Amino acid sequence: MPPEVQCYYPKSFMSAKNDDAITEASCSRSIDDMQTIAAGCMARTFWQWIDGARPYSNQNPYDIPANIQLPLDKNSCAAQNGVYGQGVYAQAACCTGLECEVIYSELSGGNSGDRKSVV
Repeated sequence: MPPEVQCYYPKSFMSAKNDDAITEASCSRSIDDMQTIAAGCMARTFWQWIDGARPYSNQNPYDIPANIQLPLDKNSCAAQNGVYGQGVYAQAACCTGLECEVIYSELSGGNSGDRKSVV
């Protein structure tokens, strides 16, 4: 029988206010002696300018081909401030009882509101 999924949700400090500033929420604690993994990431801000959230990786996301599966090489989430942003926060879903991989989408366009997804 698979282990029960248990999670906690750490938040980061606010990022710097410059464009593309990154802040990190880390899954550094265990639950019932089981190591947690970053199973979900989100970014939030009180202003409208935000570039997004992603698993925080040692690999540059611009160098990764679309729809490739990679193991998590850091156990945290990053949020990235937007061009006119005043700072962002990252929040991670840190869970036990899961096996996860990261799948990257193609890059979205350069316009506000452009979107991409993965299947």
